[in-house]
Order: sequence, then structure tokens, then C-alpha cells
Amino acid sequence: MRSASDELKIKSFLKMFYIAYSAILWLGMMVANGCSTFIIHLDGMGRPAAHMLRSMCIALGVYSVVVGLPFIFLWRTYKKAILRFVSAQDEVLVADSAAMRQRRIRTRSVRVGAVGVSIRAATPDSSRIVGKQEVIWFLPICS
Repeated sequence: MRSASDELKIKSFLKMFYIAYSAILWLGMMVANGCSTFIIHLDGMGRPAAHMLRSMCIALGVYSVVVGLPFIFLWRTYKKAILRFVSAQDEVLVADSAAMRQRRIRTRSVRVGAVGVSIRAATPDSSRIVGKQEVIWFLPICS
């Protein structure tokens, strides 16, 4: 940072951005849920359970309008404002070391293993008999 006042400006701007982002998502989700529920339960629409795809499309459409448009406007404002805080002279080169690459590979392999174990644990039983032939379902990660 060039000065403490610049740092405070950036911090306050980021706080404002993240508060606005959270408000758009939470309030937009509640408004979209209320509007889509109202539209889905109108008398002319029929029973919602009978038309699940239509109900989901209505909910997604209302959500994209109620949340998507304000978020696009907020993102455009963010992109314009962030250019005032940074310049080409502030650029810092960061070398990607072999240790960092190893750590990323290790983290990814642990995540893949955890997903495999959780999928394996969620399976009710690993084998079942079909006719006279036994079929065994397994994940190669866990076996």
C-alpha cells in the first residue's frame, strides 16, 4: 500500500462490496422464493407437483431476474471502481515454487479421496444378488 489512508479506502470499499453482495443474494433469494411460490400456486397453473419442471423453471427465471440483474450492476461498479485503487506500478511478481505445486496436488488428491469415501459410505450396501448372479458395486478409490 502506498499509505494507510489508501489501505483504509480499499478495506472500506471491499466491506461495502461484500455487504451489498450478501444482501443481494439473501434478500433476492427470499423475494424470488416468495414471487415464484405465488406464481406457481395461481389457480390457472394447476397443481405444482404435477408440473415440477415448469415450477423449477419459473423459480429459476424469477431468481435470475431478481438476483442476476442487481448482481451484474454491482459487478460492473466493482470492476470500474477497482481500477482506481491499483496501478501497473503496484504489480508484484510471484514465483510458483515446486513446493506450492506439490501442496496443491496433495490437497486435490485428499479431496478426491474424501469424495470417494463419502460416496462409498453413502451407498446402502455394496453387493446385491440379481437372479443367480452376484453383482458387486465398488469404487476403485476405496477398494
